[in-house]
Amino acid sequence: MNFQSGDEVVVISSEFHPNTVGKTGVVIDEAPPFNGVWSVEGPLGWFIDTFVGCAGYRAHEIRKV
Repeated sequence: MNFQSGDEVVVISSEFHPNTVGKTGVVIDEAPPFNGVWSVEGPLGWFIDTFVGCAGYRAHEIRKV
């Protein structure tokens, strides 16, 4: 599935960030990523919000709200 910058998404699963499942964020990529990992920022958890700023998810791990 393709997303656009500004799309609000919910995390439905995550291999690398399992504590963010069920949380929402916003896609920040302007174009489809070459590596298949979409950048999402938003209230994903205190660690990501404080230290990382955004998290990466594969298309099957996120869904538009």
